[in-house]
Amino acid sequence: MTFLGIEGSINLRDFGGYRAFDGAEIRRGCLFRSGAMVNLTANGLAQFKMLDITTICDLRREEEVSMSPTPAVLDPHRHHIPISTASTMALRASLRDKKQNAEHRAVHMRAMTEELARHHHDEYRRLFECLLGTKGGFLLHCSAGKDRTGFGVAMILLALGVPRQVVVQDYLLTNKAECLRGFMVDRMGSTLDRESLEVLMGVRADYLDGALNVVEEDFGSVEDYLDSIGVTPNKRTALKARYLAG
Repeated sequence: MTFLGIEGSINLRDFGGYRAFDGAEIRRGCLFRSGAMVNLTANGLAQFKMLDITTICDLRREEEVSMSPTPAVLDPHRHHIPISTASTMALRASLRDKKQNAEHRAVHMRAMTEELARHHHDEYRRLFECLLGTKGGFLLHCSAGKDRTGFGVAMILLALGVPRQVVVQDYLLTNKAECLRGFMVDRMGSTLDRESLEVLMGVRADYLDGALNVVEEDFGSVEDYLDSIGVTPNKRTALKARYLAG
């Protein structure tokens, strides 16, 4: 994993470099993840162009896109696959409820990630269709690049044969993205208590573990989940041929 110091980026990193079960390594400079790109500076956009990203999957809701639009120069590469969860609405209500604390809000965060696994199969099917169809670099993003993006990246890594414990380690790297603090303060306001802010700007292993447990409970295995959203064994082989080296 490599965080990319591109001016104005949020949680932008290359998620290549991990090894699959067979020892092959995911190629670097091909697969990227991030938060919103509305704050990219002119220099940041020039740096971003050097990544040769030709496919951008944007998982944000319409109102998120309106509030933080993608720079127009990147729009030709953008595929909008909006994901809205009921748990997000519950989390918003929790933030207004002064009787609830950070741990109540963490419960909503876990529920959100589990909901992605249980109810948003069509959206992740479309994501993999974009991935299979891309000719250059591929970027997956949402607003903070950690929840909707985190589950999507986990499924890509698992499809490439990366061990689950390594996938969870990659997921947790979001907690090292210091730029998220300012982003969350801007979105949620500085009056939110510190503990709740930490919950909102970070991730926990049990969030992703909960989602992967849902996958196994509902489908039997990650492979069966991938089959159900159209990522057949032949397509997984094609992905491995493209993104694995050695």
